[in-house]
Amino acid sequence: MPASSEGWGVAEYLLADVYQAFSGQPHPARPTVNDAKTKHSDRVARLRAQRERLGVSAP
Repeated sequence: MPASSEGWGVAEYLLADVYQAFSGQPHPARPTVNDAKTKHSDRVARLRAQRERLGVSAP
């Protein structure tokens, strides 16, 4: 479960998934994923791509 899921347990996530299955839209109160690892890996990938474009070797 996301770290930002304060007060949300497994049952709440399952109910939100059922809501989405019937309505076709995500539940409006469902917490969003704000994962620091994802942000870091995206940043690293962008920096590596920039180094390749500029022809700079990695330290």
